[in-house]
Amino acid sequence: GSMEQPRFDPEVAEDGRMRCVHCGRLFNSDRIDQHQSICGKLKTARPKGADGQQTQAATKVYDASAQRTGQGSAFVSARQFERKQQEKLQSTQKPKSGSWKRQHEEFVAACRVGRGGEPPPSTK
Repeated sequence: GSMEQPRFDPEVAEDGRMRCVHCGRLFNSDRIDQHQSICGKLKTARPKGADGQQTQAATKVYDASAQRTGQGSAFVSARQFERKQQEKLQSTQKPKSGSWKRQHEEFVAACRVGRGGEPPPSTK
């Protein structure tokens, strides 16, 4: 027939949504039957992406920053997405300097003096 073969195992997510056996997307239980009856007939609803991979497969992760910046594919494998997130984390983390506490104490002391209070005794 014109029905496409199921590609995904039916499953129920923790929040009660059910997985479509055709596209792998999650739907409320009152909508899943209607969605699957239509989704199974639509081969063109799941076109392959520019890289030849399915765009709605459960193995793909949507990378919003790639979509916004136009750098790379918006749909990447979970492994690629995780690696990109790790690189982003490492590039944004600065080595911590040990002077934050001293700077904080100086700031608090300056605030006290500004309010007319006595400066605390120096701890140096």
